[in-house]
Amino acid sequence: MLELSGNVRGLQEASKLSDDEIIGAAVVLLREHGLMDAKAIVSRDLSVLVPAAKTARANWAREEAERQAELAEAEARAAAEAAGEEYIPGTAAAAYSAPEPAYSAPSYSSYSAPSSYSAPKGQEEAERQAELAEEEARLAAEAAGEEYIPGSATASYSAPSYSAPSYSAPSYSAPSYSAPSSYSAPSSYSAPKGKYDDVIEALKRSPLMLEVSPNTRGIQEASRLEYIPGSATASYSAPSYSSYSAPSSYSAPKGQYADALDAIRRSPLMLELSPNTRGLDAVARLPDDLIIGATVVLLREHGLMDAKAIVSRDITVLVPAAQTAKAVYEAMEAERLAELAALEAAENESEFPEGWGPRDVSYSAAPAYSSYSAPAAPSKYAAAIDALKRSPLMLEVSGNARGLDAVAKLSDDEIIGAAVVLLREHGLFDAKQILARDLSVLVPAVETAKANWARDEAERLAELAEEEARLAAEAAGEEYIPGSATASYSAPSYSAPSYSAPSYSAPSYSAPSSYSSYSAPSSYSAPKGKYNDVIEALKRSPLMLEVSPNTRGIQEASRL
Repeated sequence: MLELSGNVRGLQEASKLSDDEIIGAAVVLLREHGLMDAKAIVSRDLSVLVPAAKTARANWAREEAERQAELAEAEARAAAEAAGEEYIPGTAAAAYSAPEPAYSAPSYSSYSAPSSYSAPKGQEEAERQAELAEEEARLAAEAAGEEYIPGSATASYSAPSYSAPSYSAPSYSAPSYSAPSSYSAPSSYSAPKGKYDDVIEALKRSPLMLEVSPNTRGIQEASRLEYIPGSATASYSAPSYSSYSAPSSYSAPKGQYADALDAIRRSPLMLELSPNTRGLDAVARLPDDLIIGATVVLLREHGLMDAKAIVSRDITVLVPAAQTAKAVYEAMEAERLAELAALEAAENESEFPEGWGPRDVSYSAAPAYSSYSAPAAPSKYAAAIDALKRSPLMLEVSGNARGLDAVAKLSDDEIIGAAVVLLREHGLFDAKQILARDLSVLVPAVETAKANWARDEAERLAELAEEEARLAAEAAGEEYIPGSATASYSAPSYSAPSYSAPSYSAPSYSAPSSYSSYSAPSSYSAPKGKYNDVIEALKRSPLMLEVSPNTRGIQEASRL
């Protein structure tokens, strides 16, 4: 599946090959070198397909010879059965001399043009005559009113004796050619069937998705390994990771890094790593919350693909990122404690009048990562918590989350609609962080969701009125002017309430520059369907981003 330009090196030599030869040569290189290396070799010089095509032709000739031997065996067996004689399996194969093509391992210094060999036509003619005899016998039986037994005519028909012609591939030498890398054809050694099936299957399931044959060089050594997928991952070296060193033969004790690996798997990066990953021992000292928080920091700074590549290259980058995440968590915790202290002081003021004793309440900062578990959610909040879990934010909150009392008064549809509003306006991670701080921001977002619903309903009713007017005009035989019904239709007037997000002081976190210049979308409403292609492309992209037609910059993106 290689796409190349028209001026790639060696294209002139490769263009002399037929389509089948090019594809067969690609299969030869794929089996010999694997997908990545084969693509790199062919991208460097297309002329490597020429000697590989010779190997493909030799393979085809050998397969054709085997097929002809099988046909001769089947014909001899059928003839023996027709004569009522006992057939000894293998006699025809022994008498049949399969052509041995003059095959030598192709080197990149010699080139052989495609031969003019075509498969013999005798067997095809015999099969055609047998089918004609079968058809004539069936028609004769039908004309005589007799029952025809299928196969009777074929059994009595004696196919002409057929011997495969001896074939030797023409040998000739082409101009001297030097390829960028050395190529050696697979040896003639045939491994016992099924001996290396486990190794081949493991390599196929590994991240390299490598398909090899049982004759592949080194498969005997690889069959002694127990963890093929991990070995394939460790031995892979991407071009940009020049400083990467494969892990030693040390195997981490089972379960030693299980918690860290599970946290990375559950993080937004969804990264699966082996226990031998470089730097894992340093990351294993961090708690799960900090590991996941560090991945979020890298995700916001570098994006999904780059963040996964960075962490795969050296997982120790999570350690400084975890310090940033810890600072964010501590700032959020300090802000929450300050708000709780202010709320408690206000309640204390109302409970104890002036002069009734000290009202000072001292708070000790709770550890940021304690083992405290929130109490079970009361039944009156269960519906709201379930709606938040089913919303696009997939948010799991505890029964004592701030603002849950206000959210519990909303219906399920309103909660989910408000979550969609925040998701479109702030993105997934920022929206989840805003709600984790205070759930009551969903209340004003509900009004925006209702305004959107009212607008959608008005558009739907207008479309229905337009369709009804068109049908009525067609029934009356009159000409319908598009848009006339919409002009006469008065959509219900609805004024969306003014929405102001609650003010809060964000922790001292330095977001990437691309986040700092963000401003809320203006009230401009894009024409319906104008940016549908852009919105759909973003939704199908690796970011899986859902944006509205009013998103800032969508006009510029629509030109791409």
